[in-house]
Order: sequence, then C-alpha cells, then structure tokens
Amino acid sequence: MAKAYSTDLRQRVITASQAHHANAEIARFLNVSEAWVHKVLAHYRTTGQIEPKYNKRGPKFKLTAADHDRLKKAVQATPDATLEELRQTLSSAVGIATLWRALHELKLTFKKSPARSRTKTA
Repeated sequence: MAKAYSTDLRQRVITASQAHHANAEIARFLNVSEAWVHKVLAHYRTTGQIEPKYNKRGPKFKLTAADHDRLKKAVQATPDATLEELRQTLSSAVGIATLWRALHELKLTFKKSPARSRTKTA
C-alpha cells in the first residue's frame, strides 16, 4: 500500500487554499492531482485536521479481551486441551485458525508433552 502524503504537503495545500488559489493551480504547483487537493480540503473542512485518515484494513477482531482472559484460564486449567476443546470454552463462535492466532498472540503454547529422548537400541 502506498504511503500517505506528508503532513507538510497537506499544510501547504491548506495554506494555498486559504490564500484563494484555485485547486487546479495548487495541484499543478505542488505536483499532485487536483482530486487529491479536493479530498484534502474536504477532509480539513469536515474534521479540522490535516493528518491523513487512519484506515486499518482487514476484518475486525472476533475475540474480545474477556475471551482472551477465558482462553488463558482454560489453557492454565487444562494445558493438554486440543484447539477444539478450547474453542468450546469460549462464548464467541470462532474458527480453529482464529483460536490458534489468539494463543500465539498471548504467547501460550499447547504442547502436549515435554520433549523426551528416544529409546535406545542395544
């Protein structure tokens, strides 16, 4: 994804607009598109801010903080539980992959047994 234009450039657009320059003139002088100049000015008029909008892409989190706490307690209570068994302890209907990512984010491991040495042959 492309980076947003700098706050300095946005400020120059606002300043030029307040000095009664046309959008096309501002765009040509600053080497940006006229549509972008229009968007910056509209954003400034509606919000009063020159910073770019923050837009986090992707789906929203399905697990809440309460679900994370419940998951932590479930792993502590039964460390050998499978992902399916852990999923049943939550109030939210989530997939196995979502549950795995939550465990990874919480830095919880669910290894069934400690590493053991192999049996030696004679």
